[in-house]
Amino acid sequence: MFENCYPNTLDTTVDFQVKEGRPDTFVITGDINAMWLRDSAAQVWPYLPLCKQDEPLRLLIAGVINRHTRCIPSA
Repeated sequence: MFENCYPNTLDTTVDFQVKEGRPDTFVITGDINAMWLRDSAAQVWPYLPLCKQDEPLRLLIAGVINRHTRCIPSA
């Protein structure tokens, strides 16, 4: 069951694309928009140990980080 669920989460809750030459990832959290930063980071956290062996996953996580930086206003 785990082998099916683990990749299925990425297939069904992640929208990945490249914008202006940079990875951009939106994670569907189904929660309140104001909590998206927290929830999207928590949703991809279990995949971090696998990034060393998986380039597409590394790009997906980089896309989440890029999206987060665009969502936080600069001072």
